[in-house]
This record gives sequence, structure tokens and C-alpha cells, in this order.
Amino acid sequence: MKNGGLWAISQERNRMSDFFATRDQMTTVFLLLRRKMGEVNLEDYKNTGGVIYFYFSPKDACERLVHEFVTRKAKFVQPLDFSNAFDEFKSLLITAKRGQDER
Repeated sequence: MKNGGLWAISQERNRMSDFFATRDQMTTVFLLLRRKMGEVNLEDYKNTGGVIYFYFSPKDACERLVHEFVTRKAKFVQPLDFSNAFDEFKSLLITAKRGQDER
């Protein structure tokens, strides 16, 4: 690989470190739900060797929300909203597995 290619990979890693990255299904669904509520943004998702990573921002808000989620202190949500977020997750997963970018 040329040095320019390594530089591009390094720059991409630096850019992605600004985001909250997850490959966990429930965390992703929860953050997608919070995106609908205007608390976080889905910045990107990538299929890396068959593992799909989702990148959210702002990182600090995501870390706080996920901590609340895993410690059972998150705000309750309407079941239909959670179901819609799960449907969106499945759609993104299928798109990522196909290697398509239809965002």
C-alpha cells in the first residue's frame, strides 16, 4: 500500500475517534431511538470484515445515554417508537451487509 493510502486510513481513524462507535444491536437501536428524539446523530456505518459498526455523535452525549441505558436509568419510551427504531436498525444492517450506501 502506498504511503498516501496509509495516511488516508490514519485520517479516517482519527475522524472516527470523534464519534461513539458500537456494533452492539441493542445499543444501536437505543441510539437510533434517541436520534429520533434529537439527542444524537447517526454519522456513519461501516461493514468491516463482516462486522458492522455504527458511529454516532456527539460522543459525550452517546456515552452518557448508553450509561443510562445499561444502568437502567434511561427515560422510558413508547413501545412503537422502539419498534420503529428497531426496524430502522434492520434496514441499515441489510444495507451495510450488501455493501450499499443508501443513506
